[in-house]
Amino acid sequence: MSPDDNEDAWEKGCALIQAHLGVDPEVLDIEDWARLYARALWLEDYRLRKQAELARGVFGSA
Repeated sequence: MSPDDNEDAWEKGCALIQAHLGVDPEVLDIEDWARLYARALWLEDYRLRKQAELARGVFGSA
């Protein structure tokens, strides 16, 4: 997959759904895919925010 965020969007969305929700995205209809993609994006954002908070706590804020 391309490192460019604007390329391979379908595949990257499927990867997020599979990784965060454990659902096979290939069997979803488009409405369910979109709903689960939104949940997976929220989880990814939440995970990254918490990871940043932890890093600030361990290493101090810059």
